[in-house]
Amino acid sequence: MKHKVKRRTKLLGSYLSHIARHYHDVRCRTVAASLSYTSLLALVPFMAIVFAVLAAVPALEGFRIELQEFVFANLMPESGDTFAAYFDGFLANAGKMTNFGIIGLAVTAIMLINTIFAAMNLIFHVEKPRPIVLRMVVYTGVLIVGPLVLAASFSLATYILTLTKAMGVEAFTGFLGRLTRFVPALILIFGFALFYKVVPNRKVAWRDALGGGMVAGLTFAGLRWLFGIYLIYFPTYQTIYGALSAVPVFLLWLFMSWSVVLAGAVVAASGPSWRERAH
Repeated sequence: MKHKVKRRTKLLGSYLSHIARHYHDVRCRTVAASLSYTSLLALVPFMAIVFAVLAAVPALEGFRIELQEFVFANLMPESGDTFAAYFDGFLANAGKMTNFGIIGLAVTAIMLINTIFAAMNLIFHVEKPRPIVLRMVVYTGVLIVGPLVLAASFSLATYILTLTKAMGVEAFTGFLGRLTRFVPALILIFGFALFYKVVPNRKVAWRDALGGGMVAGLTFAGLRWLFGIYLIYFPTYQTIYGALSAVPVFLLWLFMSWSVVLAGAVVAASGPSWRERAH
């Protein structure tokens, strides 16, 4: 028994070392910094297109506000009200743009998607990226089909939560009641897993994608909570930058978020090589 525990501890240490080496070799910190700056410029155009797609489908028109609230409640720090207010203003301004401005938004959003795909291909050691025509088809699919899939997932979660409220709290005090509280986290985990499964231009096993999704989803939830505490009790940026504090704070949050996303990708990408090494 003692020998088994020692062996498993050694195996776990070796696995974590393997993950850390992969994370360092593909320069994830540098990639996360690059994605953070790109996201700072392209996030509003990307979300503007996402909400425009949702608005174009009458059945999903009512989900825009709810989806935005869900995003800020689960993807932003606990004190994300300031970001939400700025974001509303940016989206309102984006809605007043001309046709050339809309084309510019689309190009900026596609640049962000291209950067993300390139980062995933680097982590998953993809030597030959998709042909340019296929890439454009995939990018367009992400911009058009992605919001619809997101809205469908969100509507399912909303339906489950509404159903629990309609049936009464007493009926959901057991396992099902606890499960409903984890619906947002489960959506995050599955979303990350699907991301790691689909984005790289290579075959990724579901067990590897789910492993990466679980690491990214759970770490992201914990990071969001810790970052919210930091903003509340250690308002350093607000003291230094005053009214402009939202910019460096948001940039820091983007860097930390992308670091988590890339770490999950490293876990998913390292699965096959680790199994070969272990055997």
